[in-house]
Amino acid sequence: MLYNQPAGRELDTARHDQLNAIAPAVPILTGEQDFRRVAAQVAEALGRADQLAESSAAYEERLSRVRAALAEVPDAARPVSLLRIMGDHVRVMTAGMDSGRVMTEAGLTLAPPIPGAQLTGGAGGANQLYYETSLELLPEAVGDYVFTYSTEDGVLEAATRLPVWQTIPAVQQGTLFEVDFEVWMRGQGYRAANAILDDITEAYGVRVD
Repeated sequence: MLYNQPAGRELDTARHDQLNAIAPAVPILTGEQDFRRVAAQVAEALGRADQLAESSAAYEERLSRVRAALAEVPDAARPVSLLRIMGDHVRVMTAGMDSGRVMTEAGLTLAPPIPGAQLTGGAGGANQLYYETSLELLPEAVGDYVFTYSTEDGVLEAATRLPVWQTIPAVQQGTLFEVDFEVWMRGQGYRAANAILDDITEAYGVRVD
């Protein structure tokens, strides 16, 4: 039995013993935003090292092809942002997130944080996964391309109806893309990383497969 063990927390031995009484229990360390490490843990626990090696090699080869294709697209050199819309404020995600890492490894450049931004997130806030800002400051906070999602029903739709939304350069240019938070935020593995590459190549109009 595999179960989630959040990074930065001590193992709950009582819970582990309860699960282990049902079936051999293996904690999988998550929350570090390192999908390669999560995949390696799962493969080791399940005895599927060969399958992991195949998935890893295929992904890295595809990532290389995506990076080469994007290098030929002038727009891919423009700054890009990844946003999580949260009602009355926004989280601007960094390359510390799995999704942000995939973006930068594909050759994209994330827009720098706005002046005074307080980076936080992760175990104890030390991993600098995002900073928060208001919807009103979005036009000056985001890059020329934007990928965005929300984890709450209706929140993103409500934000798009606000007057400030229409002042965001990426909205005006048609370079803002809504993506699936289950993939971009919660996904931790090669399947999710490949799906992120799918969204990126579609946004920039490149084909690599």
